Amino acid sequence: MATLGRAALGIFSALTLSGDTPQENKEQITVFRGTTFTDEHQVHDETGLLMSEAARRAYNEEMYISGDTGKAILAASRENLVCHSELLRKYGGETALAVAQSDGSFTSKEYPRSMFSVTTNESVARRFANGPGGKVYSATIPKGMLVRQPLSSSNESEYFVRGMWKFEELK
Repeated sequence: MATLGRAALGIFSALTLSGDTPQENKEQITVFRGTTFTDEHQVHDETGLLMSEAARRAYNEEMYISGDTGKAILAASRENLVCHSELLRKYGGETALAVAQSDGSFTSKEYPRSMFSVTTNESVARRFANGPGGKVYSATIPKGMLVRQPLSSSNESEYFVRGMWKFEELK
């Protein structure tokens, strides 16, 4: 399963239409995600991955059908790629998509999100995890794999992760 998961991440990462790749930008950034979403915790407990809404939806559907974690990760990767491509076409690129996910003009009723937000500030993540069942996760990610929050009004040191990435739970 671990090899299959890494392969899925590699395939997805190579096809995200992001421009930068880890080979082009080797700078690493430690990011944090705080969440109270039970579904995120469950998927992370099963895979070690945090996933976008689109990826989690496909992962959960495949787990229901097959019960096979490796197949579910591949399904999540494929579905997120399709969703992300559709959203890029709709919004005209990742910068506009990141703005839409941040300023309230994006609706998850229209599409599930293909990216999820993270911060470089652990205190901000802990604030988002403040609530029943809240958890904070951390990962070190090549900067080229992240989409920077483009809004000048943002004060959360925010980036977006496309699809999925391996995170560790902080205690």
